[in-house]
This record gives sequence, C-alpha cells and structure tokens, in this order.
Amino acid sequence: MQHEKRQSQTTINLIASIWKQLVRSLGSLPQDARNLYSQHAKQGSRPSIIDMFDLLESVSSEFSKIFVVIDAFDECKDDDSRAELYKLLTDLTTAVNVLITSRFIDLEAFEFKDMTEMHLSTNEEDVRRYVSNRVTSIKALRRRSHNDETLRKEIINKVVENSKDM
Repeated sequence: MQHEKRQSQTTINLIASIWKQLVRSLGSLPQDARNLYSQHAKQGSRPSIIDMFDLLESVSSEFSKIFVVIDAFDECKDDDSRAELYKLLTDLTTAVNVLITSRFIDLEAFEFKDMTEMHLSTNEEDVRRYVSNRVTSIKALRRRSHNDETLRKEIINKVVENSKDM
C-alpha cells in the first residue's frame, strides 16, 4: 500500500490487483473475464466488487495455494475497507495464506481467522547504521553531505526520529 495513493486503494482495486497478478501467472485471460469486459464495455460501466470477487474466486481455483502479502495494511483507505478486503480474501475457497504488515491498528474489528500476531519494532542503532550507510552510498546524498557533516547528521537523526513509530 502507498500512503500517497490511499484514496485509490479501495477494496475493489486491491481485489482487482490480486486477480491481475494471478492471471499473469496463468498466461492467458480467462473467458469469464473476457465476457465481463464485453458486458461492461457495452454499458460503459465498471465491474462491481461482487463481479471482481467472482473473477478472483474463479482464477484462484487454478491454484492449490495462494500467498497474499499486504504491506502497510494501515495505509488502506479506512477500517471498513481493511475489514472487507480481509473478509473477501478469507472467503475464497482456495487456501489463501495472508501476511499483513501494519503499524498499530485495532485488530478486533477484523475477525482474523487463525491469526498469529507478532510485534516488531525498530532498533535505533540499526536504523542509524543503515541510514548512515545509505547516505554515503546514494550518489546525490553523498555529494550534498560529503563536506557538510551537520547536514549528514541532520538527515540521519531525522530518519531515526521518524522511524520510532514504525
């Protein structure tokens, strides 16, 4: 998920994206998708979330197991969208394994099935070391901060400070 695209990260768009990735691995567009496209092209409309779920259900039956990774789940549009997305994924008849990363969110609203929760946090020194190495390895940053130790320290400190809530 991307914070800048939060409004476009709707449940239907995310389901469509997962469907698209599965179809790409099959190598050809299923006939039910062709039919749905023709129907909506004639009407000048877009498929509903039920249409997209049905397509996802259909294509997922081609796989024995599906792994879905959702990074930055908290960046999804809102709690309702997150809950709906998770419910739809777990309603698929094919075995779907879902890995979700997120900053803190209220998990009680999601009715997670068979969930294992793991809390991770950043280690300030690891972040500092990583950012310091990146500042020296990224050409544009290296040029700007090479002779300006104050700027280099400011960049590192700001990133370390902002990582504390992750």
